[in-house]
Amino acid sequence: MTSDPLTAVILAGGKSRRMGQDKAFLPFGSTSLIEWITARLRRLTDQLLLITNTPERYAFLQIPLSPDLLPGKGSLGGIYTGLQRAQTEQVVFVACDMPFVHIDFLRYLQQEASGFEVVIPRSAEGFQPLCALYT
Repeated sequence: MTSDPLTAVILAGGKSRRMGQDKAFLPFGSTSLIEWITARLRRLTDQLLLITNTPERYAFLQIPLSPDLLPGKGSLGGIYTGLQRAQTEQVVFVACDMPFVHIDFLRYLQQEASGFEVVIPRSAEGFQPLCALYT
């Protein structure tokens, strides 16, 4: 397993149009999705960053927050912002509505990244660029 420094970026900039409310604050067990994913990623690295255009709503998490550097560009703009703001070469991205992501899986992505600029998992539904590792 690699021990290279890693930043974990949480993407929480979506408009949640289909959901009708901010997905990040939906209840998940005894907490919210955003609190759950933040706690989970703290087990992976102490370098966390949350990309959101409403940072005041997430200040309670006590992690670095950043608005999109390219507003209105969706998830791609969030990935760009995360790569620009990260303090490490390797950056793993997780959307705020992915509570079942496994830390061992993210470590596996990091391990497999040697020699590659991007490691994007693919499921039966296709590529999953919002749960991937970029350099």
